[in-house]
Amino acid sequence: MAIAGAISYIVLPQATRLGSHGAKTVFSALRWTFITAATLALVIALAARPVIDYAYGAAFDGSVIPLLVMLPGSVCYAAAYVVWAGLGSLNRPGRAAMSQIPGVAITIFGLLAFLGKGGLMAAALVSTIAYASVLILALVLLIRASGLTFRELVTGGLRARLLNTSPDRSVAAYRVE
Repeated sequence: MAIAGAISYIVLPQATRLGSHGAKTVFSALRWTFITAATLALVIALAARPVIDYAYGAAFDGSVIPLLVMLPGSVCYAAAYVVWAGLGSLNRPGRAAMSQIPGVAITIFGLLAFLGKGGLMAAALVSTIAYASVLILALVLLIRASGLTFRELVTGGLRARLLNTSPDRSVAAYRVE
């Protein structure tokens, strides 16, 4: 997932350079990061059992299910890197740091509450939930900071809105490529 998260290092300077139009770069990179990370997670999921059996033997079969449980969290964390870069490009680095708070809290309290009885599975599940919560809060903070809506993010309908160079918000003011 580090490969997918590395896109964030490209996004920050590009989005910052574009100013108010940088949100388009961030949301595009977020989509591609999510697709890339999800694809890598699928490959890992499909290869996990045979690779673990080959590398470590049948004694480590118990590690496959926790690995699979952690993959969605890893995808969320890779995507969060891009969202943090977006917040940084909007001069909101404190918001990026703030998005980590629920993840830290969930990890601490979740492990204290469930690790003793649940072991490795509990740790994997707590981590996935923590990573997902970090991404969700970071997305909410980015959407608020950018002035865009969640629908525009999901549908890609922000194209005309981001290309608007006129203060006039009428339909005629939108540029279409």
